[in-house]
Amino acid sequence: MDMETSRIIRSILLKLKDKGKTVIVSSHILETLTNMCDFIHLLEDGRIKNTIVKDKFKDFENEIFSSIKDKNKKLLKELID
Repeated sequence: MDMETSRIIRSILLKLKDKGKTVIVSSHILETLTNMCDFIHLLEDGRIKNTIVKDKFKDFENEIFSSIKDKNKKLLKELID
């Protein structure tokens, strides 16, 4: 999505939120979710594995990125060396 469209959609979603509407956003881009949502529901095999509240987003983000880094350590080493 281009920058302009992204900002328009974000504005619409935030206005709906201000009106008390529940909006469900699905994304693999964590930054999009942490900037806009009050809760993040982590899905695994089509089921909610974990629910993270806004004040725990930073911890969750650190955990996810650390896990990705650890899981791909060998690949990252090969790319850098």
